[in-house]
Amino acid sequence: MSLSEIEKVHEKAKHIHSSVDFHFYREREDSIENYYERFGRWQKHVMELGALNADDDIRKILLLHKYNLDYGTLYLHYYAFLPAVELLAS
Repeated sequence: MSLSEIEKVHEKAKHIHSSVDFHFYREREDSIENYYERFGRWQKHVMELGALNADDDIRKILLLHKYNLDYGTLYLHYYAFLPAVELLAS
């Protein structure tokens, strides 16, 4: 995947990113609500790209930490629990 293709993918997802300042100056409930909302947007973005079962190149550029979504319970679920279920389930 070329750099220009990667930039296009990230450009389409600017609405998912959040500033770190947002999390320091909000109530916990607001921060959690914002996280779940952005995670939903990220998941929709992944589905629109058809990247749920894609090759490693596209998956690497869609990692949650690239969108400031690397905290919270969904991060743990997505990178620890879900791969284990996919590996062990038939």
